Amino acid sequence: MKPNRPRAWLALALISLFPSAGITATLAKARQKPPKPANESQTSASPSAAKSLTESVNVTALPPTRISLMPYRHLALQYAVAGYLRSKVPLVAFDGTKYLQAGFSDDPGIYYFIPRLAIWSGLPLKSAIDLFFGGILAISFLAGIIGFLIILNRWPLKLWSVFALCMLLWFAYRKGDVYVALSAPVVAIVPWLLYLLRKNAAGAGTAAFLFGVGLLAGFANQIRSYAATSLLIFIVILVAFQWKTSHARKLILLAILAAGMLLPAAYFRHLIAQRDAYLAVAQPGYTSSVDQHPIWHTVYTGLGFTKNPYVAGYRDEVAAEAVYSISPSTAYLSPEYERILRDESLRIARQHPLFILVTLIAKLRIVLFLLLSWCNAGLLAAVLYPKGRAMESAFWGALVFSSLFGIVAIPQVQYLVGFIAFATLYGIVSLDYALRQHQAGKVQAA
Repeated sequence: MKPNRPRAWLALALISLFPSAGITATLAKARQKPPKPANESQTSASPSAAKSLTESVNVTALPPTRISLMPYRHLALQYAVAGYLRSKVPLVAFDGTKYLQAGFSDDPGIYYFIPRLAIWSGLPLKSAIDLFFGGILAISFLAGIIGFLIILNRWPLKLWSVFALCMLLWFAYRKGDVYVALSAPVVAIVPWLLYLLRKNAAGAGTAAFLFGVGLLAGFANQIRSYAATSLLIFIVILVAFQWKTSHARKLILLAILAAGMLLPAAYFRHLIAQRDAYLAVAQPGYTSSVDQHPIWHTVYTGLGFTKNPYVAGYRDEVAAEAVYSISPSTAYLSPEYERILRDESLRIARQHPLFILVTLIAKLRIVLFLLLSWCNAGLLAAVLYPKGRAMESAFWGALVFSSLFGIVAIPQVQYLVGFIAFATLYGIVSLDYALRQHQAGKVQAA
């Protein structure tokens, strides 16, 4: 007997062709207009300078780039090039008067790769910036499109996947900056991992692939903190629970993945130690700050997403003023600075749990809107034709983690590019699985 499966998801797939995902994502952003983002453009360790450096940068004096880059990062990259030319030490910057660490309070990746690319190639810095970010986008999305063309069986769905990835590419290109590291690893790796999973390949080729994925994830995390963590969650769940091989081989594959991921982290720790040793000699009085985005600074300012009497807004100076009201001598973004903001954030959570709940709901509604916009018909397909516990857990684990960038800070779409990438791929994979199951049902009925 022919199974009575609803076909509403097919109609929804056609309907979703008309409004573009990019437009709906823009609408999500417009639903709530948050204050100017903090945390993306810190200045110096001086308490009196805890304002965004972007405000003091003459934007018109910076050569325009095709891929957008925050003025603070653009200026910091100029200092990094000058510092490397003078010192020959990576991650050392020079602002014309003194040496300092490249990319204050920012992730170190771009301040290592882009200056070396510019110097090695002889390109102007603006061209090196475009080549670096543009190359990441082009290679990753080309790999993703080829991967889906191979693993998908039906040409309508192949064309749909190309359309969806092109929309995602356009969106990632428009957001630019270090946020490309949130989407690029996901798009490049997920289709090929699914291909190996279908082949149930667990030999030397798969081990080499996972080692390369670990390297890629490690370098992506240096460009943007935790950029590839959601991808690693996805891979670990599938290898552990979906791959049909022995437990010993699974452990070996996961160990190889971890080894690849740890190498870039160890290399950058060496670079940072080398930088600090040089600056301690070259710049008297030098003290290092955090070499990634500070967590509790972000958590505290994120509480200012909605108007409230506890945190005055999502701005760097709000967090700084809270710290200096408690300890005026604390260095900006120092470990003590982070400890104070951690204590203040937890105090607000304990004393005002309803405020925390309201803030989370305000952020979650935008995250859910983005999920509906980019996954669209795939959500309905997943409900009607679940893909199995391991596959669903892998996707939803990655989606939940990647959504935290918008929930901990604020749900601006550039912070959620990785979430959007996973939502897009989840939609494609869900439609493919639903079509396979629907066709199998028709064959059985016949």
